Amino acid sequence: MTDGATTGGMLAADDGGALAAHRVVVTAGHVDHGKSTLVEALTGTDPDRLEEERRRGLTIELGFAWTELPAVRAGQRGQTVAIIDVPGHHRF
Repeated sequence: MTDGATTGGMLAADDGGALAAHRVVVTAGHVDHGKSTLVEALTGTDPDRLEEERRRGLTIELGFAWTELPAVRAGQRGQTVAIIDVPGHHRF
């Protein structure tokens, strides 16, 4: 199994049958420090998906994106990394 959805999002077996943990990266920082811009630069995905977020230029809800890291060794799959963009304003 290599699909996290089939394992409840906890662990997945790599191609050799060993269990490997999923990689999750979370942004943290004050408002206007470029967290969403960094996520978009790394993944090509704008984590601000709500119209109000785009209009105001401010993350309101958690944003999500993912990217595929290259394989470390020839013949292996790369790893998928999930990125969570956390709002930086004080009310979050």
